[in-house]
Amino acid sequence: NEGELLELAQTLDLASNMSAFVVLDLYPSANAYRGIVDQVNDKQIPYPNDWFLATNGGSGGLNDLLQRGDGSEAAQYGSDYVHYISQGNVVQGQYMVLGFTANHNPNYTSSETVTHYLNNISIGSAEINVYNPLGAGSPDMIIGARGPIGTPCCYLDGAIAELLLYDTTLNTSNITAVYNYLQAKYSLPYTAPTVSITSPTNGATFVAPATVTINATATAFSNSNPSVTFY
Repeated sequence: NEGELLELAQTLDLASNMSAFVVLDLYPSANAYRGIVDQVNDKQIPYPNDWFLATNGGSGGLNDLLQRGDGSEAAQYGSDYVHYISQGNVVQGQYMVLGFTANHNPNYTSSETVTHYLNNISIGSAEINVYNPLGAGSPDMIIGARGPIGTPCCYLDGAIAELLLYDTTLNTSNITAVYNYLQAKYSLPYTAPTVSITSPTNGATFVAPATVTINATATAFSNSNPSVTFY
């Protein structure tokens, strides 16, 4: 809720590979930024992680973002605190499973690979140059807002049922297992698949006799594999 957060002492060091998944319901809010899990210094630079939602001005929805860094403003291969912007808007008004995986390999120029997930479906991924995230001695962790400690802001304005943090990059089967566990535990609503015809285009005309091929795509925010059958 607005003005409510949970602060944890320096007990978690998630400075390398990591994954995070949360069951949450978002309330209507005027906040442009809404913190989920946050560790930043007094300049609001990630040290090492800043996971939050941001208003998508173009669509009016929300995007899922992650920043990682070492608390420094110096750049090595580029900016060491970088937005990873998902391609899908976050649904408001119902419980959902939101999460990400982050793989850090300092041996590569594009050292960080982050993938966002909504209800077990990838909604965006990016590879980018980032300084080595550092967790030892980092600030306390804030859940439900953004820092820095002592002057929090950007409250989540929502309800968190469960938060899972892992010090590894989960693979596809692990992510599906996490989602199935959370869906069963909280009886999360099933979102019906959506179907769209990709060809022929709307309004296309044909002269008989003609053979018309119809193509369609189906998308489901669940662990199912939808298919389309024409009758």
